[in-house]
Order: sequence, then structure tokens, then C-alpha cells
Amino acid sequence: PQTEVLGHPGCVAAVLHCGWGSTCDAVVSGKPVCAIPVFGDQPINARILHRMGMCKIVGAADGVLKKSCMAWAGGIAPDELRADVRSVIGDADFARAARRWSERCRAWGGGAR
Repeated sequence: PQTEVLGHPGCVAAVLHCGWGSTCDAVVSGKPVCAIPVFGDQPINARILHRMGMCKIVGAADGVLKKSCMAWAGGIAPDELRADVRSVIGDADFARAARRWSERCRAWGGGAR
């Protein structure tokens, strides 16, 4: 269902933990991401999306987490999350980068299957 949600025209961005599957889904769908990575590969995947220009990482400065992921995952301030989501939705650069990477991915033959 995540692929269908991301593919819906009403979906303009996604809030994700950035597991590998959701990371691929976001790239293929061309949706910018507000990332809340917690453990495992999630922080690395979020950083990749950030370097691609299509992601803001909640609790990060310039894509680098201020605290360990596990330390802040349960304590995200609602105002901080709201501000980060609004910045992703309101900044056309995130959307442009996401569309550009989606086009590249599709040109290379698609995404995760």
C-alpha cells in the first residue's frame, strides 16, 4: 500500500523511517522525504536521500544527526516535526530533486521489485 499512497497525486511528500524499501519507494515515486531514522540502515539511507537533495532529516543539521538516533527517536518535539514537514513541502528544491531522481531511476529501468 505504501507504493500506492506515494503514487497518489494528493501525496506531495512522505514522512519515513527510511528503511531500504521505503527509501526505494520514495525515489521511484519522486516524492520528497522528511526522515525520522531510528536504527539499522535507516540513518544511512536518510543521509543518502539528503545528499540527493530530496530529504530533510528531523533532528539533523546539514543531514548530520545531532544525537544518536535511538536517543531522540522517542522525543521528537511536535513543533520540530511540524516545521521540518512544512519546510520539505514548502521548498520546491526538494520536489525538483525528487522528480529528477525518479526520472533517472525510471530511465535506468525502475526501482525495487
